[in-house]
Amino acid sequence: MKERNFKFRKSYAEVIRVMDDKQAGRFIKAVSDYVFDGRAYDGNDTAIKSAFTLVKVSLDNEITDRENGRRGGIKSRELRKAKEEQPSVARVIASGIVASEMLKSILEGRETPSDDEGETTENCFGREDF
Repeated sequence: MKERNFKFRKSYAEVIRVMDDKQAGRFIKAVSDYVFDGRAYDGNDTAIKSAFTLVKVSLDNEITDRENGRRGGIKSRELRKAKEEQPSVARVIASGIVASEMLKSILEGRETPSDDEGETTENCFGREDF
């Protein structure tokens, strides 16, 4: 496994409580050896071997879950990055291209058509309203 840390679950403590101190110490060492060095328990004590086998399944599942989460995070990051690279209206406006044209149009002032004249005016995009 070769991890830097692992979750010590309540079920591990419950297994240790029924062992004598010598067995408990060997069990903890076996779990530590497996997690940090990748070495499985190879001793002869059947109580430790049984407990280790059950804990090993839990530890392996934890690693699988962590790896799946990492893969999901990588994919999510790639999707966010691709979305950020696509141009959007908000980015164009924020970049000042459209915003500066709109501001210029507003500052230059727009004439409003009077009801009786039927004149047309240009909107902020330079097109005439009909």
